Amino acid sequence: FELKIESKYVHFVILFNTRNQLLKFKNLFKYHFSSFKYSCPQYIGNIFTLVNYLNNENIIVFPAHIFTPYKGIYSAIDKISSLNYFNLNVIELGLSADAFLASYISELNKMVFLSNSDAHSLNNIAREFNEIDTKDLSVYDVIKAINKNKIISNYGIIPELGKYHLTYCNNCNKQTFLNNSHLC
Repeated sequence: FELKIESKYVHFVILFNTRNQLLKFKNLFKYHFSSFKYSCPQYIGNIFTLVNYLNNENIIVFPAHIFTPYKGIYSAIDKISSLNYFNLNVIELGLSADAFLASYISELNKMVFLSNSDAHSLNNIAREFNEIDTKDLSVYDVIKAINKNKIISNYGIIPELGKYHLTYCNNCNKQTFLNNSHLC
């Protein structure tokens, strides 16, 4: 069971093992969110309280669409490792990246890469997805496979078609694609 939340600057995904775990969370934290009626409620409580609860309950939390400039974690901080209190071992790549591109960032080398649809319309659901080695499709087994990095492949649109797939070369002052082997 998945819940997407928004902190002040970043979107996160929370994966719950059971429906009861999700309902317990919503009951305990209902006053710490703007509203659970929206697709991505904003967290307005103490981040350490939230993180401690999730860690103690063995609930997976990870940043969503990490490279996008709008609520992606790299738009808010320089290094994911500065969030060591999160115990992060999973990230969601987003529209403008794939595992190949993310592997160039050394701090991500030990992370599990997921490509999930962050669709806000029916036309885009399942635009991105993962192939996972699991015994069955139960929530428990899928989360267990994610924790053990049994991701076979991530599928999504070609990163170059992504909205945020550009970078800038400081040497020649030109905009270029992220995977361009541009050398000045």
